Amino acid sequence: MFSLVQGSAISPKIRFLNEIGWSDWSFVALPAYQMQDVPHAPTTFPFRLEQYTADTQMGVGFQALAGLATGGSIIVSYNLQMDSTGGGSGPFVDIKGFTTDDLSTEVIINNQVKGKIYFFRYRAKNAHGWGAFSPVNFVRMANKPS
Repeated sequence: MFSLVQGSAISPKIRFLNEIGWSDWSFVALPAYQMQDVPHAPTTFPFRLEQYTADTQMGVGFQALAGLATGGSIIVSYNLQMDSTGGGSGPFVDIKGFTTDDLSTEVIINNQVKGKIYFFRYRAKNAHGWGAFSPVNFVRMANKPS
């Protein structure tokens, strides 16, 4: 059996009980330990990068996760997926970051069809695995009017 008491808001102290009795309270561990999990689902969605989108070349970017959204562990990869046939419901194919870890938050995709709408989503991976996907967003493959 053990007893846990907060030494401060984030630094717990602990003691144990055996057949002889209770131990003394532990010292507060510094730095304090933090629970970790897979990254949270991004709350933002992928977006079109105007400076890289022209003719049949499309630029797509997304926001990196920070703070608590990382799951308390360093992000090691971002996985960007694209749906070009299902209207945003899939099937999605991996564009980057799944088979090989990749931390970039921008990608240029070549050989796309002018005027077509493509759907994107992304997620992050840390030491504990992949988090859930972001909301889906669309990008129209079109040139900016001159």
